[in-house]
Amino acid sequence: MQDLLWLLLPVAAASGWWWARHSTGTFTPRRRPDHSDYFKGLNYLLDDKPDQALEVFVRVAEMERDTVEAHLTLGNLFRRRGEVDRAIHIHYNLTQRQNLAPAQRQRAILELAEDYMKAGLFDRAEALYHNIIRQSEQTEHTASALHRLMQLYEQEKDWEQAIKHCDLLEQMTGQVRKIASAHYCCELAEIALGKGDKENAIKCLQESLKRDSNCARANLLLGRIAIEQSDYAAAIQALHAVAQQKPDFLSETLKP
Repeated sequence: MQDLLWLLLPVAAASGWWWARHSTGTFTPRRRPDHSDYFKGLNYLLDDKPDQALEVFVRVAEMERDTVEAHLTLGNLFRRRGEVDRAIHIHYNLTQRQNLAPAQRQRAILELAEDYMKAGLFDRAEALYHNIIRQSEQTEHTASALHRLMQLYEQEKDWEQAIKHCDLLEQMTGQVRKIASAHYCCELAEIALGKGDKENAIKCLQESLKRDSNCARANLLLGRIAIEQSDYAAAIQALHAVAQQKPDFLSETLKP
């Protein structure tokens, strides 16, 4: 309940901005809601009645199309409350507006993609993330879309795509993500091993260590492969590296 109260504060602020703007007489909207709605919403907040306050601010936002931030915040609130259909409705309508600034449009698309993720509509979310990435101007929203795509592909166990978007994100932001991409390579190695393709597994593990030379998981898998191939010198070398990198993994080396 307290979390909802705090989350409603930005909506109340946006509604207050709207009320102050229209009270000056400098702008005449197509529809003018009763200004008492704003105060009614505030009273609900003060009385610890966030559900009623939310409904009031929804009504105010619906009457004033210029309050983009209020619409975005309301959509996020509905998503967090599990009312994904209402969140999708709000954010989708925002994306259809013709008068949005580029940054506002990207934000609305990003939030709509989050709604689809919450609803389990991963294909739709993926398409929207790619929509943002394809735009020529790179922004913070582009980085967010890349990050969410990386997480989406990780969730779907599409490791090749996860690696690709991890690399793109690193190139764009300059933030090193070698640990994540190294583990994705290990996942590909595990798949290859499951198919009996040790040669490809070794290539994946070598790529993992190329990305993160301290990846104990890669060395552990290389050690297991070496033992199976009776290459004990290589096994000792790999398992020694595991002992140096992550001593907790030593128990793994003792498993048959």
